[in-house]
Amino acid sequence: MKKSSRWKTMILTGAFVLALNCGNVFASEAGMTGESNTEATIVEENGAADNVQNPADSQVVNDQNGNSYSVNSADVPESGDPAVEPTEPPADPPAEMKQGWQDEDGGRRYYIDNNYVVGEQNIDGSWYYFHENGMMATGLTEQSQNPGNLYDYGEDGKRLYGWQNVNGVQYYFHSETGIMLKSSECKIDGFWYYFDENGQFVAGRWINHHNADYYYDDQGHMYYGWKQEGDKNYYLNKGNGKKVIGEKKIDGFWYYFNENGEMATGWSQHNDHMYYYQANGQMTYGEAKIDGHWYYFKEKSGIMATGWSKHNNHTYYYQLNGWMTYGEKKIDGKWYYFHERTGVMATGWSKHNGHTYYYQSNGQMTYGEKKISGYWYYFKNKTGVMATGLTSHSGKKYYYQSNGRMKYGWQAVGSNAYYFEQKTGVMKPYTFKKSNGYWLAYDSNGKQVKDLRSAFNNASSYVIKVNKPMNAVTVYIQYGDGSYTVPLVAFICSTGADTPTGTFYTPDKWRWLRMMGPSWGQWVTQITGDYLFHSVYYNSANNNNTLSVSAYNNLGKQVSHGCIRLTAGDAKWIYDHCALETKVVIYSDRSTYGPLGRPTAYKLPSWHTWDPTDPNMYYKCQQRGCH
Repeated sequence: MKKSSRWKTMILTGAFVLALNCGNVFASEAGMTGESNTEATIVEENGAADNVQNPADSQVVNDQNGNSYSVNSADVPESGDPAVEPTEPPADPPAEMKQGWQDEDGGRRYYIDNNYVVGEQNIDGSWYYFHENGMMATGLTEQSQNPGNLYDYGEDGKRLYGWQNVNGVQYYFHSETGIMLKSSECKIDGFWYYFDENGQFVAGRWINHHNADYYYDDQGHMYYGWKQEGDKNYYLNKGNGKKVIGEKKIDGFWYYFNENGEMATGWSQHNDHMYYYQANGQMTYGEAKIDGHWYYFKEKSGIMATGWSKHNNHTYYYQLNGWMTYGEKKIDGKWYYFHERTGVMATGWSKHNGHTYYYQSNGQMTYGEKKISGYWYYFKNKTGVMATGLTSHSGKKYYYQSNGRMKYGWQAVGSNAYYFEQKTGVMKPYTFKKSNGYWLAYDSNGKQVKDLRSAFNNASSYVIKVNKPMNAVTVYIQYGDGSYTVPLVAFICSTGADTPTGTFYTPDKWRWLRMMGPSWGQWVTQITGDYLFHSVYYNSANNNNTLSVSAYNNLGKQVSHGCIRLTAGDAKWIYDHCALETKVVIYSDRSTYGPLGRPTAYKLPSWHTWDPTDPNMYYKCQQRGCH
């Protein structure tokens, strides 16, 4: 008989591969089954293997002497074949066959027909492992055919699954394959665990796998949510436990975690923008005062604003470092002003630096003339400062009040006075100085101007004063205080002994009027009753070529019958410019002609029977070359 042979059940053929995928462990095996093959291989001590005949393939035959033998069916002759020669009976009867479990050599083996089995065996529904010497494995075992994979077998040799305590250390063996989990994660009873290269589950520390950091608590459970370590805060995704890197919205608030996963507080630069995170890590939005400076963080993105920003119904400007701008600021070649306290961009009126400015609706400083709310203002071209007082620009002079509004009419400046046109505000080219209660005009050379009609030809009202004994007429216009103290022009005249004195208001006027003699006057304005302003009389009706030369040459003398004779040109001016009800004051003052004196009149030769001041007769003077 051969030395003890052993059975090796061919459970797994080929290579055994352990694969871990998201915690699932599976065995890949070509031809893997859960039961032993019906044909076993006998392993001899010298390593040679023989096929053992299956009892089902043998037959029992009897020889002539009545002895029975077991032979292969193939060796039994069919009927008609020659008889088989009987074999020699064995020298010794076989020993008792070993079957099933056997306690021997300090351990246990499992026999099938006197041969012990090796490798994995499923016996009565449980998996066992037998070493090469047939001994049943117990405890932590590495199978020779699956190097690197560890299994745990109980004292009874049965393979163990799930959590097992091995020498005081907890391990986990896959619920299907029984392989110890190593360098892998697995979800067990609703919790994710990670097992290191030694098979021990990670607890109370960080671990990096799958290119991410994870944290497992003291029980080995994967950690989710906020994690604080010292003064550092981390966040692990609730879905997969990964430590968050970058921006993350948590419970409705945005946070940022740096490359180490540390929650950002304070300033953070990422995505090419600047952000600010509060002490609790939440992203800052809107206006925020940081280290004494105001910043603005956009409402939707939290990005720190630079440049122009519109919010709170106002416009602001932030510098490149995010600081809010205050005061005057030149931006893209234009000046703006931002209020000193609020940083709001000014529009409209603004007072600062001791001056007044006006900013357009787009915030740009205003220069030059500007009509605002119906009033004209002027803002200096270089500084934008609102002008006040006497101001020159565009080659002309203007006057702006203390509130900046353009001044029209009279304006006293120091001891002098000026007049500014009612429509344009342009200053008349005269300086008025007060003398004996009257404002007298002087040109730029300091010479008194005695005829201002070219500048004030359209005054709203006039007062005519006649100095009876001095045969002088002075027309006045109104000064800014309402008094008629600005002498406009003076005329030479002829009054009469019967000329009344007093105050009168002109009731009527005529182009031509028949008078005593008979004689005729043109450009006639009634003073009162039969007393009139009129031209030197003519000897023919409505014929301005029949002038009384003697009467004309007596202008400046008191020779009239009570009317006030004037040159045709002066009479026409009163007729044209002085409305009815114009005030006329006739008085007597032999000390002076009046504030403008009295002009002289031409002396005409006898043949000069037309008035050289009559605009209708200029052509004759031009023809004659006399005036």
